[in-house]
Amino acid sequence: MAGVVAVSAYAGIGGVEFSVVESFYYVFGTVYWDWIGFLGLFGLVVFKWRLLLPLFPMLALGLLSFQSSNRFIMYLAPFIGIGLGWLLQLGIEWTFLLIKKYIDQRGLEDKEVKGNRLKAKVSLWTSFYSLVTETHLESTSKDNDKKVKGDSYKIKDERLKVKGPFWEGREIDWFGLTRQGVLYLGMGVFFWIISGQTAISFVPGPSINTRLYATFLEVKKQVPDNSALLTWWDYGYAITDATGLSTFQDGGGLQQRPSTHFTARGLISSEPEELYDIIQFLATEGNRGITKNNTSPEALMTAVRNPSIKPWDPIYLFFTWDMNGKYGAISKLGSWDIVNGGSKPRGYQNWACNKITNEEMHCRGAKIDLKVGKINNQVALKRMVFILDGKVLREQKFGHTQGYTLQMLVAGKQIVEVQLIDEEVYRSNYNQMFLLGRYDGELFEETYNAFPFSRLFRVKF
Repeated sequence: MAGVVAVSAYAGIGGVEFSVVESFYYVFGTVYWDWIGFLGLFGLVVFKWRLLLPLFPMLALGLLSFQSSNRFIMYLAPFIGIGLGWLLQLGIEWTFLLIKKYIDQRGLEDKEVKGNRLKAKVSLWTSFYSLVTETHLESTSKDNDKKVKGDSYKIKDERLKVKGPFWEGREIDWFGLTRQGVLYLGMGVFFWIISGQTAISFVPGPSINTRLYATFLEVKKQVPDNSALLTWWDYGYAITDATGLSTFQDGGGLQQRPSTHFTARGLISSEPEELYDIIQFLATEGNRGITKNNTSPEALMTAVRNPSIKPWDPIYLFFTWDMNGKYGAISKLGSWDIVNGGSKPRGYQNWACNKITNEEMHCRGAKIDLKVGKINNQVALKRMVFILDGKVLREQKFGHTQGYTLQMLVAGKQIVEVQLIDEEVYRSNYNQMFLLGRYDGELFEETYNAFPFSRLFRVKF
């Protein structure tokens, strides 16, 4: 049996469910081979479960990819490869079994033997089932079986009397050797053909975009050595490694603390003052202050919004491009109702547009009328914002009191993204500061702009 090893380059958000197709995508470029391999794996579990018993814990981890993070697909990928190899083995051996039965049938001339053979004749399905279960059916009678066994013992006795090399006097099973040769050759050729769709040909790139990482090194030059950066937790370790600066969040246990909620709350808030207060409170009080003032939700929010201590070190707010795709998770945590529970996550819808004129845009099969501000003459647009290098170049309002905002992000002469967002996302501190370059100059000061990769603001304490 042979296996195909594939490692997912993506890490999902814990608790987010992935469909079977989405999970299979990370094993092969197409889910066709995944389904076949999974079918073979099912057959192995049914007919060969004893052989797989030691591997069941690893298989259980792989099956978690259907209900949890897609990173677990790396445990399932080898089993899909094993399933493919087993089905290929069955196909080749079944073919040779049919060929052997045909040869045996043509070689039997004795009528009595032919009659006995007809009694032992089996269907194609029975032959296949015998291969799967390894209970191979014989096409000869019991008398012939005894005769064959007697002949084999006789051959062994004669072989002992023969002097010379070990192969002399030994009958070579050319049919069996051919079957084994074709089996191994067939498997080798098959997996060589599909190797281009597996991780064998996958060359992993940097886990962090090199141009984004270059901005980390530039930030190190822009701020004092005793500064601290407030950003989202994913790149916390990488930022500290590149800059030597402290971060409020990182990929360790810090993202699981209550301060993560308030960081997210400040980013999705439409009030710059709330973000400012949260940063000041986290910089001076942190999780200890949250625990101390958590006598009631009201008391906690009062303490967070009214910090009494000024930070003793410079504090900077650092936005990175990856936060666009993670805004849904940020919104889920930041909008959490600490009184009643539950949240209302929101995010960015990225549209692929292939035709843009002054009057209309064609995106993902949707037609956007730029004169009246409607998508497919149904969904209203409140405004369209053209953003060049992190600054609003032009804002077109359509006169609708309700509706979505369409943002076109351009860096240099290249369209970076076309985003469809609702009003709450549009007015969030994250969107206004990072993407639009709009901020309260009394509270924040922009010190570094590497749009669209990152953006740095000094918090004015």
